[in-house]
Amino acid sequence: MKRLITVLIFVMQVGLAYSQQQQVLTQYFNHILTFNPAYAGHHTSGEINVAYRNQWLGLEGAPEFQLANYSTALFGERVGAGIGLMRSSMAISSELTANAYYSYRIQLESGVLSLGVQASVKNFTSDFNDSRIVTTQPRDIDPSIPMENGSVTVPNFGFGAYYQAKNYFVGISAPRMLQNNIDFAGDGFASRERLHSYITAGYNFDVNREISIQTSMLAKYVKGSPLDLDMTLFFRFVERMGFGMNYRLRDEFNSLQGESLSFIINASASPQFMIGFSYDMALSRLRDFHGGSLELFVRYNLPEAKRESK
Repeated sequence: MKRLITVLIFVMQVGLAYSQQQQVLTQYFNHILTFNPAYAGHHTSGEINVAYRNQWLGLEGAPEFQLANYSTALFGERVGAGIGLMRSSMAISSELTANAYYSYRIQLESGVLSLGVQASVKNFTSDFNDSRIVTTQPRDIDPSIPMENGSVTVPNFGFGAYYQAKNYFVGISAPRMLQNNIDFAGDGFASRERLHSYITAGYNFDVNREISIQTSMLAKYVKGSPLDLDMTLFFRFVERMGFGMNYRLRDEFNSLQGESLSFIINASASPQFMIGFSYDMALSRLRDFHGGSLELFVRYNLPEAKRESK
């Protein structure tokens, strides 16, 4: 049974390489930099974000994702800059991406408008010698499965815009503009990078000085795939503790059944240090084959340098 599931995942992965190449993050509101370079420098002091996601628990070869980002504001907070590293894996395939982010911040009367660009290098690798691959005939006479491992590295670039006011934010981005050929055979027929477009928005309601309610959404569009939509309701207490829920519309978008319902909790041990945890309860047709998804993140904001008084 496990080998059968592995084969099914491999088939799914081939389809994902064609249309869905960007990561899924339930706590997207804590990781806006990963899909919008204009967010770089949003926090004036340096900010470090680390995250880990284990998707479809109990399913052999299921997706895993890790990221580490650093960004900061420079030149009197007019500029933001950052770097990041992301790794994802699924079945026999993995991706490793290095990103560099730059943003220019414009102070407006009611908020800050940021315009950003990013450059990236991504490596795609598949291990065709994985012991879990099952074939119906000897591999040396089956040309459909390569005998050697495959690897290809491609550059890319993207852009984004992000506006932050006192109680709300809105952003739009396309982090990978080039539709690179990522087919190991070199003909580009089976696999190409696809342009992903993102829109994110959120509003913060201050109930009182200690409690706030945050609503947010993330929409993603890829040509050839249904619109993806995440919607989140989050309650925050004294800036130290928060919990919320996320509803994701993906595989079953037409029926509004959705893919998952997620439970999120964040906690701050200090003004600089925050940890977060989320669990996705599956709603789609895959729910009978796995035990949901887990996501962890850690954020650390470097203390701001004290300004000397004259």
